[in-house]
Amino acid sequence: MAQKYSRRKFIGTSTKGILGLAAASSFLTLQSSCKEKRNKNFSKAIIIGTGFGGAVAALRLGQAGIDTIVLEKGLSWESSNGEKPFTKQFPPDKRSTWLRDETVLPLPPHSAISQYTGVLEMTEFGNMNVYTGAGVGGGSLVYGGMTVKPTQNHFEQVFPSEIDFTQMDAMYYPRVKAMLDAQTIPLDLEETEYFEYSRVFKELADAVNLNTRKIDIAYNWDIIRQERDGIIEKSALAGDLIYGNNSGAKNSLDKNYLREAQNTGFIEIRTLHKVVSIIRNEQNKQYEVDIDIIDTKGATVEKKKLYCEYLFMGAGSLGTTHLLSKAKAEGTLSQLNSFLGKNWGTNGNTMFMRENLGLFNNTGTIQANPPIRALEHFDNPITPILIENAPYPIGAVVPIDCFCHLHLALGLEDTRGEFTYNNETGQLQLDWPNSGNDLIIQAAQHTVSILDQADPIQETLSTVLSPTGFTKNFTYHPLGGACINQVTDQYGRVENYDNLYVIDSALMPGSSAVANPSWTIAALAERCMEHILLNDFR
Repeated sequence: MAQKYSRRKFIGTSTKGILGLAAASSFLTLQSSCKEKRNKNFSKAIIIGTGFGGAVAALRLGQAGIDTIVLEKGLSWESSNGEKPFTKQFPPDKRSTWLRDETVLPLPPHSAISQYTGVLEMTEFGNMNVYTGAGVGGGSLVYGGMTVKPTQNHFEQVFPSEIDFTQMDAMYYPRVKAMLDAQTIPLDLEETEYFEYSRVFKELADAVNLNTRKIDIAYNWDIIRQERDGIIEKSALAGDLIYGNNSGAKNSLDKNYLREAQNTGFIEIRTLHKVVSIIRNEQNKQYEVDIDIIDTKGATVEKKKLYCEYLFMGAGSLGTTHLLSKAKAEGTLSQLNSFLGKNWGTNGNTMFMRENLGLFNNTGTIQANPPIRALEHFDNPITPILIENAPYPIGAVVPIDCFCHLHLALGLEDTRGEFTYNNETGQLQLDWPNSGNDLIIQAAQHTVSILDQADPIQETLSTVLSPTGFTKNFTYHPLGGACINQVTDQYGRVENYDNLYVIDSALMPGSSAVANPSWTIAALAERCMEHILLNDFR
């Protein structure tokens, strides 16, 4: 039997840094072999989802010795025996996309595929398409690894005053960065032909006195060196990104947080487990989680009920908001408050492509992943904006230089949408204004007008994404729906329900403060979990 101990005493070690947690984890892992066999239908805690919030919760619960089941509707994509689990970016196969018969990227070309539980999911809401990751690791499977921290000024404009940036900056952001091993690209790789497009981006910005910087990337640069040197097959350097990386270079959550969580011996991850409803039993104060176990074509092969004392919502902005909204509508969590579904935002996403950069601005036949540089135009007179230079790896299909730059811009956009639950369809509906993201588009247009001064004749906007060149109907960064200090307290505790927590991007107030959200989601989860384990587990 595992030794009993005070969780208050245990979690206190985390305030002294990650070394204390690691030491405690090593001790508990040794003890785990003595545990009683886990009840297959009951666990002290259940986590729904394996993205940046769920993964943090899994590790910290595991290190605290708490038996926990983690539910993931997608597959595990970890490679073994040298296999290549992911599809290539071009041409993609069924592994690319969640239960569709055609790929769904904002950019053409689109490919016909057979339905499969692939890694990229798109949810359509009329005038807004939302992209999310599916599988063990959630969004980390499909993101670019860009690990960006907001400035204190921007952070304090977005987040409640109770969330102290100084504390986040001193404790929780560094903790996440260390786990993800996020670093800027080394010079020897930056200077290769694969990142020529990024060097041109910097040169054009420098010419008009706009500031760019290399950003921290959650990638293993030694593995990318092996790709460069021909030791292993190219994946990142061949442009693979959004459908996963076959060389293992991307430090997705299955390689760090979730792996270490499982190594504690207290965490069990169950894949192809799609949660369909949540019920609170007021007699025994437990939560019932109803599940459809699905096959790789999405068909339900078994229905199951699991029970727990502590329930952590980590299914992402859409998943968490959907499950809680359904529970409120059906009366199984009828006391959820009126803020549920509100304050949802896109993180101010817009995508655009600049082309015809000129014969002397070759952007490279192969534009490699990951993205490594961003332009900070924080004094943009319309709204502060970050413009990231994403690769456009068309050279992997046709070996030509596109003389183009693909950009994702994000900024302080105050448009917010609201979700409601449709009882007839069993789905969320999103009230999102047609004018949504207009502010960020105007800001991006202003920055582009400055960039054009570096080459006013050659540079133009491509209309491959939209007639205007700028997208406004999609986001890679869905945020909010069960926001901190509204649906929950400042530590993710859901109002009116003991031992029910939101721990993921649904907490975020529609924006990540002019930054990619993954680092802040995980840092907030670290902050919440430290407080929860110290105060809610006895």
